[in-house]
Amino acid sequence: MNDTAPASGGLGNPRILLVDDSRLARAAMRDILEAAGYQNIVEATSAAEAFGLLGLGKPGVAERPAVDLVLLDGVLPDMDGISACRMIKADERLARVPVIMVTAREGLGNLSDAFAAGVMDYIAKPIGEVELLARVRSAISFKQESDRRRRKEEELFKLAGRFAEANKELRRITNLDGLTGVANRRFFDQEFERQWRRSQRSQTPLAVLMMDIDHFKLYNDRYGHQQGDECLRAVARALQARAKRPADLVARYGGEEFVALLPETPAVGVLALAREMCSAVAGLGLEHASSPVAPHVTLSVGAAWAMPARDRAKEELLADADRALYRAKDQGRNRAVAA
Repeated sequence: MNDTAPASGGLGNPRILLVDDSRLARAAMRDILEAAGYQNIVEATSAAEAFGLLGLGKPGVAERPAVDLVLLDGVLPDMDGISACRMIKADERLARVPVIMVTAREGLGNLSDAFAAGVMDYIAKPIGEVELLARVRSAISFKQESDRRRRKEEELFKLAGRFAEANKELRRITNLDGLTGVANRRFFDQEFERQWRRSQRSQTPLAVLMMDIDHFKLYNDRYGHQQGDECLRAVARALQARAKRPADLVARYGGEEFVALLPETPAVGVLALAREMCSAVAGLGLEHASSPVAPHVTLSVGAAWAMPARDRAKEELLADADRALYRAKDQGRNRAVAA
């Protein structure tokens, strides 16, 4: 007898569990099986001993079942075979392990109950060599095919998971501006359309900030395009940090221009956030010696707010924010102006 749960021998060398309280019955089955080349055989004399070998009910046991086939006596000292089979099949790890019921001829009346409990096949006592080997080969073949199918399903599941992750990453990359890492113009346009329709349905406000780095061309001329790119990245990070709500969106609109989309933001909050954006960029302290506005990089912001109506186009909100931006520039830049 084995006192610990054996590892499955694999279907190239299948491990077969014989469960019978009769030593003679076990010996007869073992002799037939070993003569046919099945050498990986373990035995149990009761349901409890079989459950222990199978790791039934033990937390932390390996996912792989301990055996590849169970030959189960219909009558055991501590439990009938049908109930034992039902408990084995209730364990998710063991649900695919075939169980062959070994029963006396007079016990064949219970076969419908046995099949309902999960028994795959049966052998009547006294055991015949041809019948035993035929049933065992059929069960092992079934297990092989079942395992192959399961491995294929697992491979396909993993492949689908990797594909989904790759697709998610592709969508993420497609939606981001390659230089600054914030959303790109394409994604902003899509999200603007979606939020506009949502605001129309729910009758909630929607705000837009149009933002422009002051005299960025002069910055590039003085410090070079590589440093200009670093400046754009730093400004993008500063703006992104001020868009704190999950639905708020900061995007690069083009060149040195950025845009922010702010769903459900009241009018008073829009201008306050616009001023925060200006302060955040000024607070970076990026030298801009060529700027007539300040010795550091600054930002001009135009803010617009609307309660979307069905007879109004979303482009009007953008135009309002753009006009406010030009007013901010006309008033000296480095400031936020509301439409």
